[in-house]
Amino acid sequence: MSPFSSSGNVCKARRVFDNLLPKNLCYTESDNLKEALRFYHQCRDERVQPTIDVYIALLKVCSKSASISEGRLIHSEIIGSGYVEHGHMSKALVAMYSRFANFEDALLVLQRLQKVDLIVWNSLVTGYAKYKESSRVLNILKCMQNNGNQPNHVTYVCALKSCSNRRQLLQGMLIHCDMLENGISPVFSQSILGNQLVFMYVKCGCLEAARAVFESLPERDALTWNILIDGYSSHGFVETALDVYHAMCLQGIQPTLVTFVCTLKACSVMRNLKQGQKIHSQLTMTGLKLDAIVENALLDLYSKCGRFEDSSYVFYGLPQKSVIAWNTVMAGYVSHQCGSSTLDFFRQMQAEGLQPDSVSFVCALKACSSLFDLDQGKTIHSEVIKNGLDLDLYIGNSLITMYGTCGKVEDAESVFERVQQRDVVTWSALMTGYANDGLGKEVLQTFNKMRVEGVEPDEAAFVCVLKACGDVAALEQGMELHAYAVENGYEVDTPVASTLITMYGKCGSLDMAILVLNRLTRPSVISFNAMVATFSEHGKSEFSVELYQNMISRAVKPNSITFICLLSACKKLDSVVEGCLFFRSMQRDHGIVPEVEHYGCMVEILSKAGHINAAEDLIETIPTACNIVCLISLLSSCDGLSDLCRGKRYFEYASKIDPVNSSVYVLMSKLYKVAGLHSKALEMESLRMQRNMWKKPGKAFIEVDKKVFEFVVGDKTHPKIEEINLKLKELSNRNSKIHNTAADESSLSKDRNTSLCGHSERLAIAFGLLNTNSGTTIRVSKNIRMCVDCHTTAKFTSSIENREIVVSDSYCVHNFREGICSCKE
Repeated sequence: MSPFSSSGNVCKARRVFDNLLPKNLCYTESDNLKEALRFYHQCRDERVQPTIDVYIALLKVCSKSASISEGRLIHSEIIGSGYVEHGHMSKALVAMYSRFANFEDALLVLQRLQKVDLIVWNSLVTGYAKYKESSRVLNILKCMQNNGNQPNHVTYVCALKSCSNRRQLLQGMLIHCDMLENGISPVFSQSILGNQLVFMYVKCGCLEAARAVFESLPERDALTWNILIDGYSSHGFVETALDVYHAMCLQGIQPTLVTFVCTLKACSVMRNLKQGQKIHSQLTMTGLKLDAIVENALLDLYSKCGRFEDSSYVFYGLPQKSVIAWNTVMAGYVSHQCGSSTLDFFRQMQAEGLQPDSVSFVCALKACSSLFDLDQGKTIHSEVIKNGLDLDLYIGNSLITMYGTCGKVEDAESVFERVQQRDVVTWSALMTGYANDGLGKEVLQTFNKMRVEGVEPDEAAFVCVLKACGDVAALEQGMELHAYAVENGYEVDTPVASTLITMYGKCGSLDMAILVLNRLTRPSVISFNAMVATFSEHGKSEFSVELYQNMISRAVKPNSITFICLLSACKKLDSVVEGCLFFRSMQRDHGIVPEVEHYGCMVEILSKAGHINAAEDLIETIPTACNIVCLISLLSSCDGLSDLCRGKRYFEYASKIDPVNSSVYVLMSKLYKVAGLHSKALEMESLRMQRNMWKKPGKAFIEVDKKVFEFVVGDKTHPKIEEINLKLKELSNRNSKIHNTAADESSLSKDRNTSLCGHSERLAIAFGLLNTNSGTTIRVSKNIRMCVDCHTTAKFTSSIENREIVVSDSYCVHNFREGICSCKE
């Protein structure tokens, strides 16, 4: 074989060619198909007969150059030359056709041979394996045995490569059985077969079988151990992966760089910094020269564990900093909500002359989302377009998320429309944007469109749409989605289960919420938290406390959210003692340090019970600066205590901390009204509007016949608004007649005006009465708290219409029945 041709130096080969007689085409091993074929045709013109080696070399060149047409022409000449029966020639032909997945022609080559040797069969098996045609590989194994050819270990190594996912596990097991039936066992064969068998079971997700084969092998090299370690790590069994690594070290097998990459990856997934540091030390002691993959694994470990000093040490010690290395550090920053550091790193990378790739832009856009930095997000969007990456799916998903998080739903929709190959993440990102903007109807519509387009929902999509059902009181659609989630095996997943509990709770179906929790074999703390909060919202706070005790008895460890739910329950129970006990227990018994939200709940519990001085003292103990939530709780308590002096002081302090918070002005205005200072109340309202601090507009939702209807305060655009107003007037008149004997004319007038006010929940209730059958429960969702007047009206409406009315607002779930509300107000 010419040294010139094997090195790819066509020019030198040509000079040799020009000086040699007879001419030989062994130099056609060069990848340069054009040159090789030109030499070949020149040889034919000069009537020089190519040798078998020349034809084989030409077929290899055709395979490498993806030229099936030239390969067919050469095949026809080979037939004419009489070389086709040669074993190596047959192998080359089969290999070439298999390279192009042209298995019909490959089989024709075999059929025309008088005798097919094992090399040719193995070549065909290799071709099928390359395209993961595991079922056809089994057929070929049967055919070759029927033709008197016994597969060897090479055959089975090639055959096992055809099985690489869960769907091909059965075929892989059948190949394994065929091996054993033919007396070829990995225990007595070369290590490559044993390794391939372990690898096949790992790729097909059958780790038990992989471990069983692994344990049966008399000799295991580093590759064998690496396959098993990576298998456990890749399938989420990271602790087992580390156990296998320790066993490997105990048996004296020297870990390779691949071993360290797999184990460091496992530590990253577990966020096990201590174990990762130990492995890093062991890696240093081996003296192995680190490659970029190992360095990135170290960066990933320290970044994911939040050890940015260590990750910086590794990063700045790199001889060459690739884009992957920069991305790894940025991904660590953004996963720990360090958005500013992520963007600083992104700009530093650009300043050093590196071109960001799609992963870089995704990290930067995630940082903008976490910072709610719309301006920076728009700038990065412009850079994405400039770099021609605006059609990238992952970037498109991140842009939709960024715009949705920043409240720019229209921009999110615009990006969504430009994404060509939308996946479930794309749809979920848009639905989340709608949900964040309070557009529950749009979430449901988008989910239905997604299903029409054939995209199957994942866990995140189910969570988003079920939350939307709760937000718009769409119980019927929520129940259908529940059934769909069960069919797809999602009910047992913690996020979906907890969202179902919350959804049923907000829709007023407490029994269904309890049923979902009871169906879980091992409820997690997240599911328990959802149920504790649901009981509290339904005015059954005593059950919240009871469920917490049940949770502790089942050895489920509470978290920070658990105690926020419990303290909220105590707030509604007016239980100061129990609230104080929980507040003390969270740190003493469970090691949970109170956060601002916990202090806010306690301040409200104390102030609501009249212990205003104790609430102020508690605020003084908060480690961080006083939170606006605590001050609003104090200001709200002044209403019940009619303490104008304290209220003014809290208002001044709160308005300095958060000058644009409209709730502060609303509460102060209300306090002035309670004190009888109506002119001051009007001044406060005027001041709020002058400073452009508008109250959140009230919206109400109701589901009728699986369709959600939306109402806003003073709504005059609804097609049935006249019927609705007539119904409200009828209710007002009926109420007046009922209370006629006990009320004077002025109070009747006031009641009539109250009943006819155009608050959104009242419009929704009237619409429900008009469009549902008698006796049907009316379910309404309100995005802000019900006013006192609407609450009163809902009570007498439930009585005179003999209907159960459920109104879920931002405070609790009001269940009106026979003139009484579950909130007891």
